[in-house]
Amino acid sequence: IVAATSSVAVADEKALQNALGKAQFMLRQASAEKQEVEQQLSALKQEYDEFRKKAESKLAAREARSDKLSKSLGVYEVEYDALRNKYVELVKLYKDEQKTAIDLGGKLEQQVAQYEQCRVDNLKLFDVNQEILGKYEGKGMWDVIASREPITGIKKVAIENIVQEYQFKNEDLLNQEPAVAVVPEAD
Repeated sequence: IVAATSSVAVADEKALQNALGKAQFMLRQASAEKQEVEQQLSALKQEYDEFRKKAESKLAAREARSDKLSKSLGVYEVEYDALRNKYVELVKLYKDEQKTAIDLGGKLEQQVAQYEQCRVDNLKLFDVNQEILGKYEGKGMWDVIASREPITGIKKVAIENIVQEYQFKNEDLLNQEPAVAVVPEAD
């Protein structure tokens, strides 16, 4: 029995050693797989860290560009507002100048009309004065003596009538509204 027990014990021991060998083999295999997985994990961590650094770098660059663009946009908005205000001011100034030009054009037309009327009236006065001078051009000494004749006074009345007629003509030709010169305002 002992031999049978010993043979069973040897067989059990061999089976145990086989099982132990298999377990050690499996442990080595698991250990090797663990090292391989750890190496892969280490490589993946390294790859992840590099990817993260690149992503953070790109993100930081984009944020920097975004900040730069935001600042530029702010500057452009300020410039745009200033230009828009300047444009509004120039449009208002242009409209004011147009109104002033229209007003001055109307005043100029009035002045031209008044000037033309004065010119026509002056020509008429000149004609009247020429007519008066024409009447006195041929007067001699006997005409002057006859006009002072004290008895009938006919010549005196005729001369007074002529003087009065020319007075009326001059009064008719006088411009009742004095011409007002328009001086443009200096800017």
